[in-house]
Order: sequence, then C-alpha cells, then structure tokens
Amino acid sequence: MRAALRSGAAIATALWAAVLPAAEAQSTDPGKLRPPASLSFLRSYPLHDKKAGLTEPSGLMIGPGSDGLWTVSDDTRRLFRLDAQGQVIEVGPKIDALVDLEGIALGATGRRILVLSEEHAEIVAIDRHSPQRAERFALREMTGSDKLAAAMDGDLDKLSPEGIAVDTETGAVLVVNERAPRLLIRISPDLDEIVSVLPLGGDRGFVAHGMNDHRLDASGLAHDAARGGIWIASDTGRCVFYLAEEAGPALRFDFLWRDGDKVRPIENAEGIALDASGKTLFVVSDDGTHSRLFIYGVD
Repeated sequence: MRAALRSGAAIATALWAAVLPAAEAQSTDPGKLRPPASLSFLRSYPLHDKKAGLTEPSGLMIGPGSDGLWTVSDDTRRLFRLDAQGQVIEVGPKIDALVDLEGIALGATGRRILVLSEEHAEIVAIDRHSPQRAERFALREMTGSDKLAAAMDGDLDKLSPEGIAVDTETGAVLVVNERAPRLLIRISPDLDEIVSVLPLGGDRGFVAHGMNDHRLDASGLAHDAARGGIWIASDTGRCVFYLAEEAGPALRFDFLWRDGDKVRPIENAEGIALDASGKTLFVVSDDGTHSRLFIYGVD
C-alpha cells in the first residue's frame, strides 16, 4: 500500500521515508540497480536570475565531465550553465533556431546538445563547440510519424513535447508529450525516425492524488541507465514517475521539500536530470521569482 503523508510532525518524518512500495522489486538484469524504493529531499537553492536572463527554467541536463548542470528558459534563445547551488556560471550565445524551449539533453556522443521546442514540435541539435551550427528535426516530418498520428487520433497539431532525454546505452532520443495524450516517444539516434510511441495512461500507473487523467501532465524526462528505466516528472501532479523499460506499471514519488520548518510540494516542476550513479535526482521549477533547484537522493 502506498505510504500516506500525514499532517504536522508526521509529514516532516514522512518526507524522508519511502513513498512507494518498491523495496521488494527486483531488476531483471543483475547488472542493474533495483527499481527505486524512496525519494528523499536533500536540499534546494534559489534559481531565478533576472540579470542573467534565467526567468523561466524549463529543462535540465547534466553536462559532460565536471561541466555542471545546464538548463533553458522558455523566454530566451540561450543555454545556461549552473553550478551545484543553482548559480548561473555561464550564459551561452543567442541562437536564432531556439524558440519556446521546454527541454535539454546531452547527445549520446557528447558532441551535441539537444534542445526541445514545444511551439515547433521539433528537436534542435546544437554543436557544443560551434553553437550557431544548429540542425532542426521536426517530429511531424520524421519517418514513422504515422505512429504519432495514430496515437493522437490523426491530429498532429496536438503535439506538445515537454521533455527530452537520451538513452545512453542505445543512443535513442526520448521525448515526452505533455498531455491529451501523454506519450513517450522513442526516436532513432540520428533523429530521422520515430521508432515507437508509448501511451502513458492510468493503466501504466500514471495517476496522481485528486488529479483526473486529462489534467495530469508530463513536464520533464530523464533516462536511468543504472536501473534501465525512465523518470518522468509531472508539473500538475507534483510528482515524478519511474517507468521500468522492461514492463510493469510506473512507480510514483511525490515531490516534497522542506522550506524552513514546513514541508511543501514543488510548484511547477519543469525539468529533471539524474546523475550517472542513479543516486541523485535534480529538479528545476518554473515558479517565477520562487523558481528553485531541488536535489533528491534516490534509494
């Protein structure tokens, strides 16, 4: 049974406890970690930086090596590099190809940064060393877009991609469609073909307390190579789902954090990133001047 969060001191205690009954689950691959059993809040930092231009953080990735965290902002055409405390330490050049950014991921080879445009329903591939060398890949124009059309009752105008990640083992690019319907879209490493489209409905565990299916969205995405799974954040659900790649329903973890002596849900979680060990989850919120970087331990 899902652990219940209670009021008062019990809430503060429950913040550090397991939120889902996954402790007994076993990975089918002996080389992989077990599915996550708990998500524990560690710390958070202010993220809004008007002077730097980071006012609407909407995606997150971990850079190569010690390159820190990278994010994008809805209302600007630049990339932002952050330190471990959420401080902007580098602002990239303006890139004309970037519009209405909703996600960012490091390409499998580390040579390109992939940025997701919701408005144009496309992926923009940016050369890390020559940022103005950007290629655009529209989801509607990819081979296999008929799979998308079938999942969306033929109406590709409903495409609203919100999160992007890269499967570091296969090089496949993963994109999540926000809602109506929520979809996990797997794209070939060369960004030419839509390989598969997976609906993320209630039958796969995508449910949240007091939230009807239509309102529940998908807002961020991270691949978990250590477990062989995928993390999918939900802004409206105030939670994150873990979906094993093999099969089975998703596991849900509520996004809670400690603000002084109070325990609060994250408002407007828009981007997530997982470290290579699978032990630390980073989350950015798009909450105006209250936007923050949150850090969680994964057990």
